[in-house]
Order: sequence, then C-alpha cells, then structure tokens
Amino acid sequence: MNYLITESQSSIVRRELKRSIEEIGFYRTKKKFRLNIDMMDRLLSGEYFPELDCGDLNDIIWELFKDGLVDYEYNTYLYNIRFYSDDMVGSIYFICTDKNRNDKITGYATPYWDGVCKLPLEVNFYNYKDSETGYDEELEVDPGGFYEEEPLKMKFNSFSEIKDWFNNKYMKIVSEYCESAFDYVRYL
Repeated sequence: MNYLITESQSSIVRRELKRSIEEIGFYRTKKKFRLNIDMMDRLLSGEYFPELDCGDLNDIIWELFKDGLVDYEYNTYLYNIRFYSDDMVGSIYFICTDKNRNDKITGYATPYWDGVCKLPLEVNFYNYKDSETGYDEELEVDPGGFYEEEPLKMKFNSFSEIKDWFNNKYMKIVSEYCESAFDYVRYL
C-alpha cells in the first residue's frame, strides 16, 4: 500500500519516526511503520536523524548487509576480501585471500557486535598449500588467538552515511587487519 504524505505532514512524520527510534530502537520502528531503509533515509536525514546507540547501529548495518545494500567484496593490491553473513548468530565473516601467495584467512568482523561500539576482529582459519605435500591444508586458529578490537564512530547524520562508512572505512579496517593476521598465522 502506498501513502501520500503532504509537505505539512512530513515534519510531523519525521519527528514521530525520530522519537520512535530513540524510544524503541531502529529495528522495532522499522517494523512498526513498515518502512524500508531507503525510505527511512529520505525521511530522517540531517536534522531529523536520531541519536543511535551501538545496538541500533548493529541492527542497521545487519539490515544493510542482509538486503545487499552494501558491498560484499573489497580489493586492494594485496588482498581480495569477500564478506558473508552468518545468519545463525547475526554476524559478518570474511575470507581474505592474499593475491600473491594464494593463501586465505577466515574470520569474523561484525561492526557494533552485541551493541558494543567496537569492531571485534578475529581470525578462525588459515588455508594454505603445503609446500612439501602440495595438498591444501587448513589450520584452525585458537579462539582469541589473534583478536583485535577497533573503536568505532558513533555519530552519523543519515543511513547513507552509515552505508558509506561500511563500504569505505570498515572495509579498510578489515584489510589492515588481514595484513597483521597473515603475519600471525603464517608462523604458527
């Protein structure tokens, strides 16, 4: 069903949406008003954009990721990084491939995980070709074996800005983590 909102009604609707997000959170507001994130972005950008806590930011990024509204792949001159969703726990994991050595690491990097204003980064598996046997090998890295946390930005002015942050800054943070993670796992 489509609704027509007049110009005089738009500021009332914007204030109500902003108040709702601040009171009951992003996810419940989205469901309550049956709006998609693009419509919410049009209505709430700028002065109407609500104060978000890190739990809301986690929900928003998860929604952007699930709906395919952010990039799933990032390439640098050294790495190809592909991002996937772990729907069982609502997290994002990555596979980072070194373009020169063709080895890979798999790990988790979910922004604002569990409502905390940090990005936990953890490598779980290292895949490589054994130089002696020529077989592909997989090494499981001890949980917490190579773990980092990156503090995250908390103030945004629109949903589009959150999307841009994910597609640029988040991807760069994970790429830099790949470099130090490869240095760690290659010498286990």
